[in-house]
Amino acid sequence: MTTGQTKDPQPTAPAPLRAARARLRAHLAHLARAAWAARSAGAAPLRAETAALRARLAGHTSLLHNVETGVRELRRAQSSSILHMGPFVPHMTIDQAWRRHPRAREAFARRQLPACDRCAVRHDETVEEAASAYGFALPELLDELNALLSPPRRPPHPGT
Repeated sequence: MTTGQTKDPQPTAPAPLRAARARLRAHLAHLARAAWAARSAGAAPLRAETAALRARLAGHTSLLHNVETGVRELRRAQSSSILHMGPFVPHMTIDQAWRRHPRAREAFARRQLPACDRCAVRHDETVEEAASAYGFALPELLDELNALLSPPRRPPHPGT
């Protein structure tokens, strides 16, 4: 060997050996494809079932959206009717009571609940639940709140 020449690390194999290697590669590729096809064939029913479940889920998601929209509309209607009609009642939420009359917050503050405006549950917690949870008399609170709805009493006119 002369300088500058490199020795081929793997000399060229004889033709019969190259042909045997090519056949072996082709056979291994065939076995791999057959194994993949066998596994994929078992997955076909799962794919169909998954597609059917996705379609059902989409239908249920749409139904759930419609139900949630309906519930929001009912709550809005209930809130509106509670706010504009009738007395304060135990099943009103704290938020509804506060929106019913601007001075309702003062009644809650007198019962050591001035921070309800920073509380997320005021939208879900009823006046009755608050009375039970914080230990104040519900009838007294309702009397005080309903007194806010009454027209102010005028003192008797002097001289009558």
